[in-house]
Amino acid sequence: MQTIKDFGKELGLNEAQTKMLEVYMTGVVMELVESIKEDNIKNFDETINSLKS
Repeated sequence: MQTIKDFGKELGLNEAQTKMLEVYMTGVVMELVESIKEDNIKNFDETINSLKS
């Protein structure tokens, strides 16, 4: 798997641009993981509630 630094080199980005790309991608991944977490919690809550009925 390619690292962000490798990808930056491939795109011809300088160090500052590569760092900005890394910060952006980290934010995107964090938002995605948080969304998955929230969906899982919601699904667990719905399952628990349906079993209580």
